[in-house]
Amino acid sequence: MRVPRLFAVGIALCLLLAAISAVRAELASSTRIASSQVTVAATATITAIARSNRQAVTIQNHGAVAAYCGPDNTVTTTTGFRLPGVDGASITIPSSAIVYCIVAAGSQVVSVIESF
Repeated sequence: MRVPRLFAVGIALCLLLAAISAVRAELASSTRIASSQVTVAATATITAIARSNRQAVTIQNHGAVAAYCGPDNTVTTTTGFRLPGVDGASITIPSSAIVYCIVAAGSQVVSVIESF
């Protein structure tokens, strides 16, 4: 028995719409964000806590003091990833893990935005 062409097109269209709905639902769930500001000190400072449902965290520098970021409280200015002391410099880390930052001296405000 042959399926009429119109019926086959209808089924294909239903499958396509179901796939689009699934993608839209996934995108909607991944576009939630949370933001904060942290003053990073000359001792390792928690900049973003661990969140199992986080997809990425972006850290943006607010001034002229470089910040150094890493995965734990042993981060130093020689072991951390350098976030330049340039207003607006940023790094995006695709991780749900905790992030610490430190500065060589004084303090520096950074913004944090997390996407879920």
